[in-house]
Formats: sequence, structure tokens, C-alpha cells
Amino acid sequence: MKTNRIPQVLTVLLMTACMVVPLALTSCGNGGSSNEVGPAGSVTIKIDITAAVEAKDATAVALAGQKGGNTYSYKVGIDEKDNVLTALQNSPSVVAIGSGGWGKYVDAIDGLASGVVSDVAGWTFTINGEFAMVGPEEIPVKDGDVIVFTYVTSWE
Repeated sequence: MKTNRIPQVLTVLLMTACMVVPLALTSCGNGGSSNEVGPAGSVTIKIDITAAVEAKDATAVALAGQKGGNTYSYKVGIDEKDNVLTALQNSPSVVAIGSGGWGKYVDAIDGLASGVVSDVAGWTFTINGEFAMVGPEEIPVKDGDVIVFTYVTSWE
């Protein structure tokens, strides 16, 4: 019996494209350890995906399983020129950056993208407990800072 291998080949090609294209569109983390210290010290990056997990988003649920919970963190080495955005990009997380009228923004972290769970869902952040009023590339970081990126599903 002769089988048609075209569907199998197309499936492999599609799966490969789904893995390669997102990586080409993102800025990958440095893959560093969670205890890295740079020339200017280190910051703590915390990622909170609780709202997306509670909304039963498949990506968030899988990510929480992989990371061991709805929140996870990294200690990231910094230098004098780093800002919130570069600190996040230097973490082991895979980060996608968008750009708009307000400048650069975090569009996705570890595959959890803005606008997926709801139309207004996306990433917000605090630095040392204070909500940012400007984009992440405009806020310099210093040794000991704690930056929390939180995925929100609504603004209520």
C-alpha cells in the first residue's frame, strides 16, 4: 500500500515555521543564570502571569507549569547604560518588543503576547513598587532594583 507523504511533509514544515518565525521576530534573552551580576550590579526581574492563568490561557497555563508557578523571577546583571527594557532583554526570558506612538513596549514575554486573552490584555510593569509613567526604555536601572512585569487582562 502506497501512502501519500505530502501531508506529513507539510505538517513538519508548518511546525518548523511556527518555531522559527517567532524566534526571528523576538529579542532573545541571554540565557544567563538566575544569579548573574554585572559591572553595575544586578536587578531582580519578576514575571507575574496570574491573570492569564486564571483566564485559562493555554500558553500561560503551560508556562506556569514549566516555571513552577504563576510568578517567577531572575537576578539579572546590569551595566551603567541599562534600562528596564534592556534588563528584561538580558534575562533568560524570550521577549518580543513592539513600537508605537509612545515608544517601545513589551509585547510578549515567554510567548504570552498582548491582546491574546482579551482585547486590552498586555504587559505592565512596576519598578520598586511604583507604576511606570513612561516606556521601559526610558527608565534607567540601578543595583538592587526590583522590576515586576505583570500580565493584565483588563484595566478595571
